[in-house]
Amino acid sequence: MNIGVQRRRATFCTNNMDTSIITITGSESTVERIGMGHCGSVWASQSSIALKREDGGPGQSLLDEHGIHQDYTSCDALLSERNPPVQESARRLLVEKYCPEPSRESMLADPKNEDCIIRAYLGRRRFRPRAASRFAAFSLRNYPLHADQMDDLGLDQPIYAAAVMPQALAFMHWRARVDANDV
Repeated sequence: MNIGVQRRRATFCTNNMDTSIITITGSESTVERIGMGHCGSVWASQSSIALKREDGGPGQSLLDEHGIHQDYTSCDALLSERNPPVQESARRLLVEKYCPEPSRESMLADPKNEDCIIRAYLGRRRFRPRAASRFAAFSLRNYPLHADQMDDLGLDQPIYAAAVMPQALAFMHWRARVDANDV
């Protein structure tokens, strides 16, 4: 008795005693049930053939299940090396100096802030460096470190600006062929 549908060029046949797949070529292969799911059952032969049969609960459809996997579209992506996050001691110093008092402990405890990357703005100072932040949110992800903050932390900006930045920008421009905006 034929209880299947002619999907994927196979007919699923069963009777009381035996179960088999008859392919488009007409050859017969015995199968056995190897699994059961919400949409149906999975059957396999000794060869590489497997079949998912729609005999599950009401409202379940193999066609719908097949369509779920078709709803994705490709997109461009850039794979690059990850910059290592800033050490815990530096994160703690940034939080102690620049995070509003009520949020400090929660900032240090938040695992998201372990991914701390500092964006050094050598030519930019904060407009009101001593005033409290107008923003309620504080995050160590992509943290902007301005020139006045570098002075406050005792970082040597001229050495960084003269040695590290030119090489990094030249590499980005000539080798990676990107403008280094937002890098």
